[in-house]
Amino acid sequence: MLNNIRRSDIENIELWNLIIQIQKLTDGDYSLYDANAPTLKKLLDRVLFLAKQEKQWHLYFKSITEIVYLLKRMDEEIKALKYVEIYYKDSKQYMEEALLSDNAKDIGEENVCICAEAFDIYLEFPQITDEKLDQFMKLYKDNVTKYGPKGNYYGDLLDVAIFNRDKEMLRIGKEGLDHNEFMGCYICHVKPVFGYYIFDNNLEGVEELIHRILTKNIPRKKLWSYRMCEHAKEDHLICDVLEECLLLGNEKMFHIIFEKYKKVFQEGEADWTVKLLFCTLSGNWSSHGENDIDFTKRAYSNIEKQKSTAFEKMWKALFLYCYYQMLDAHGVHKVLELKDTFKKENGCSCIEISNYFEQKADEIGTQMMASRRHFDYSSIKQTFEVCFLEKKKI
Repeated sequence: MLNNIRRSDIENIELWNLIIQIQKLTDGDYSLYDANAPTLKKLLDRVLFLAKQEKQWHLYFKSITEIVYLLKRMDEEIKALKYVEIYYKDSKQYMEEALLSDNAKDIGEENVCICAEAFDIYLEFPQITDEKLDQFMKLYKDNVTKYGPKGNYYGDLLDVAIFNRDKEMLRIGKEGLDHNEFMGCYICHVKPVFGYYIFDNNLEGVEELIHRILTKNIPRKKLWSYRMCEHAKEDHLICDVLEECLLLGNEKMFHIIFEKYKKVFQEGEADWTVKLLFCTLSGNWSSHGENDIDFTKRAYSNIEKQKSTAFEKMWKALFLYCYYQMLDAHGVHKVLELKDTFKKENGCSCIEISNYFEQKADEIGTQMMASRRHFDYSSIKQTFEVCFLEKKKI
């Protein structure tokens, strides 16, 4: 974090010492961000205060971007949204002055970075209507046109198109991504291309992109992505692809891809909620009794405390709705470890837990459909049920 801040640009000693602390705490892969998240948040808030006081505008706006990214990793998207709003309020007041400074180019690029970080928050909250999302995407496009690079915008446009199952928007996003540079991690920015291929039932395109990423056949200047990005790992990558199948309602592609790569899930434990269900589907129950309890508690907390984006809560709820149905069918009918979470003195039945998550997913999915005119929750839920619970497609 804050690695491109130069000592010569910072006069305030306290501010520079804070930057050094932040750099040391994040000198490695992204696991350090997670391990040090609460400390980093406090340090960044102090940097934010001092940078504004010192009129260090590049550092100020970059710190907001870093805080938004950190809060997203902490599943605190509602708090992150508040910092995005601070960014746009202060950019109206101070950006013109900031762009007159010596590091105007860096500040201009920060306008693109904050759009990239804010994008999924705007996409995944039903409070942000289609009209507001369209306004945000226009601002995003204006920023990349002024400051570049444009590829970030087109990669995120692909995600909007996947949400809406919009064929023409998918084409525009893919062409724009193919012909423009982008900032940041290569793997993260090409992931939406899987959705483009899955929508078109292009299995060859999906497999070629998986192979290219896993064999590190990417532009040399982007090879640093493999040091940092969790999605470069095979299990993460295949999960990403399967999730795109579920989001697009393509159970046929889901089954083909899962059968080809299910060996990835047949050994070892699940490290996160999504992988848990894929491991279970492969016949690997090794995460039952520990990891699944932890994932359930966290998902429950995020739903009840209103922390993550609405879509993220809905998505995890669908996975856990199916998981506890599968666990019950596997012969485990009650979970004693969740008695405090669900306030059941004698433990909670798997069906009760499943019903809770199904109800929450349905509530949030209904909200998303009301806010996003082309979002098809019913199709998404049915795809989960066909793929994991072997229900017949209606």
